[in-house]
Amino acid sequence: METPLSQLLDRSDLPDQVRRVIEEHVAGSHRPRLMTCVGSLLDAIPQPALALDPRGIPFGANQSASDCLGLGEPRPDGGEDPLADVLIPSAREVAEARRPRVVEMNCDPPADSPLAMELRPVFSDDGQVECVLALAHEVTEWQALVAGGRVRADELERAVETRTAELRRATAALRQSESQLRAIHNNTIVGLCSVDVTGRFTYANQGLLDMLGLTLDELLERRTDDVTHPEDLEESRRAIEGLLKGTHLHDTLTKRYLRANGTYFWADVSLSVVRGPEGRVEAFVGVIQDATRRIRMQGELAESEERFRALAEQVPVSVWLTDSQGQVVYRNQSAAELMGEDVVFLPMDRMDGVHPADRRGVLDTWEGGRANGEAIELEVRYRPDGGEYRWLMLRASPRFDPHGELVGYIGCATDLTDVKEAEEERRKLDARVQHIQKLESLSSLAGGVAHDFNNILMGVLGNAELMMMELPDHSPLREYLEDIESSATRAADLAHKMLAFSGHASFMLKEIDLTEAVAAAMPIARAGAPPGVELEESLDEDLPPIHGDESGLLQLVAALVQNAVEASHETQGRVTVKTETVDLDRGFLDECYRVEYEVEPGTYTCLEVADTGHGMTDETRERMFEPFFSTRFAGRGLGLAASLGIIRAHRAAVRVRSAPGEGTRVQVLFPQSSPDLSEAIEELPAQVTRRLAGKVVMVVDDEAAVRDVSARVLRNAGCRVIVCSDGDEALSALEEWGDRVDLLVLDLTMPHVPGEQVFSRVSRDMPELPVIVASGYSEAEALARLQGNAPAEFLHKPFRPSALLAAAGRVLAGSGPSES
Repeated sequence: METPLSQLLDRSDLPDQVRRVIEEHVAGSHRPRLMTCVGSLLDAIPQPALALDPRGIPFGANQSASDCLGLGEPRPDGGEDPLADVLIPSAREVAEARRPRVVEMNCDPPADSPLAMELRPVFSDDGQVECVLALAHEVTEWQALVAGGRVRADELERAVETRTAELRRATAALRQSESQLRAIHNNTIVGLCSVDVTGRFTYANQGLLDMLGLTLDELLERRTDDVTHPEDLEESRRAIEGLLKGTHLHDTLTKRYLRANGTYFWADVSLSVVRGPEGRVEAFVGVIQDATRRIRMQGELAESEERFRALAEQVPVSVWLTDSQGQVVYRNQSAAELMGEDVVFLPMDRMDGVHPADRRGVLDTWEGGRANGEAIELEVRYRPDGGEYRWLMLRASPRFDPHGELVGYIGCATDLTDVKEAEEERRKLDARVQHIQKLESLSSLAGGVAHDFNNILMGVLGNAELMMMELPDHSPLREYLEDIESSATRAADLAHKMLAFSGHASFMLKEIDLTEAVAAAMPIARAGAPPGVELEESLDEDLPPIHGDESGLLQLVAALVQNAVEASHETQGRVTVKTETVDLDRGFLDECYRVEYEVEPGTYTCLEVADTGHGMTDETRERMFEPFFSTRFAGRGLGLAASLGIIRAHRAAVRVRSAPGEGTRVQVLFPQSSPDLSEAIEELPAQVTRRLAGKVVMVVDDEAAVRDVSARVLRNAGCRVIVCSDGDEALSALEEWGDRVDLLVLDLTMPHVPGEQVFSRVSRDMPELPVIVASGYSEAEALARLQGNAPAEFLHKPFRPSALLAAAGRVLAGSGPSES
């Protein structure tokens, strides 16, 4: 029968450390190794042979002995058993006497004659009798051997001695192995014990004794309940009862053991059953490992987690934890409110709350962070519980177990929605500022070019008109001069458009009806429309008045309709011109074209021109009001640029909606008339004729062409003309001539000392001297530069010689400025 410990080796759930200890114990057990060595010795002996222990109990026999002696079979006659009656007592005597002897045995049947049993003691290295070897001989054979067959007896004796030496060596090895096993048992860090079915300890190694603070004798007097913490008795008994009932062969539990000094420690206990030959539970084997440190660490961890949760619930930051698969396993209240209750970042098919455009980036960032065990940071649009998308900043750090394996992430989420909206608003504002700066640059460029262009045209128009005055009516040169004058007039109109774009054009704003102004412009617009384009009107007859310039509105309507007609020409489309009242909210204004002044929400009068043409891209729409920008052919586009100047002069807003294939809709929104919007601009009186002969007129202009033409015109009218090229020269001349100067013709834009400084000095020192101001900018802008001090007359460049003479005549005739 196997030893009880060896039966445990058949269990698959036995701990590896315990299995190794038991295997070494079984391998070093004295009895199996001794039986193996003696069995090998017996098999080498030809005659019947047995091995008996020092008590005379047989524990081995070869096949010859089994056949001859009938071992294990009852005698048929019920007589005495020679094995029990003769051999066993004789073997005890040999072991005690430590000397061999021969006894006779009557073993018939199965033997046919009495046997002589030779009994020899077998000694260990330390002189102890390990066993007794019994060799059987027939009596007659034994007598012959003793009488004359000593050679065979000597050979047999030598063979026995050889086997006996081998047995001694095996016994010594067994003792050493047993000593090693005992050392392993007593020095292992775990506690080992065996307990009978009543719960009493039957064995314990030194490790368990050290844990309990008891000696082996003290522990063998106790039961398991005696060393178990009272609060853990029920669980411990339940585990043993389960093993006794046979529901399972192995069980584990964690409980507290009481030490001899009254303290206790936590331990992980592994229990296994030991069954007898009939399958009944005979004992329990336990492996006890001190778990105090682990339990303490678990308690500290639980306390740390509780502190973490308490802190996380108090902070106003969204805190969350994920497992290694990206599933959020914890979120504080802030995170639940921000991210919703069902947050999943991985895998891809479960990221319902993440914006579809952001899912691939989220997956790549998470997978990269998980693969490298690195912290992650990303911005993502997330929609909590099916609500609106919000921008979140996610920052997370990896969490690792004691073995270095990634178990998840701890992170925080920050709502960036307001920041993103502010950034978008700032981006729009920056774009608006850049656009306004661009418009201002273009306006300055256009105004400067137009101003210089007007000065040049002054020389062309003035000299052409002077030549016309000198030529007879039938002169063939008059036709050429008329062409020059016509071309110069067209160039002056172009300069006026450039000034309109720059905002420096001269507009006469007064209270007008927008519908009437549009209706007056429509015949001209219809005349320019090709037959294939249908032109429709939808004009509101009951619009409130606006402050506007009739000629500017005429030019605006013509430019917008012309652009719409050209866009619809290829599609044989339709152009609709409409006037109505519109309420502007902030969303509407955000779509308007960017201008340098602020347009407030409210009620506006709207001019709308819509077409069914090809439409425009966003890029084209942004550039449609730039000078000379066109998508059709080079050299066009100034009409819309001038339109923007007219819109800006009226402090209006403009919104353009267009998309490729959907046509274009332009809405110009004018503020409705109110007293504070009125810009009182006096009109000039009818032309007054008067002789100018003998009058002293000073002409001040930095442009030679303007000076020369003005001087010729005035001289031809009989005036004495003083010409100055800048402000310094004019002030010096005025000091020299004093009150002999009858009239000052003054340009405003000059280098060094500008015209407004000369005007200011004249107004202060010579208030009786009339001044005619000439400028390429509007009269309103000129008045602004003169700080509201109105001159006697204002001439807009380029002006004709006749206009200069008329203005000079009115001033010197004493009529003063009047409306025109």
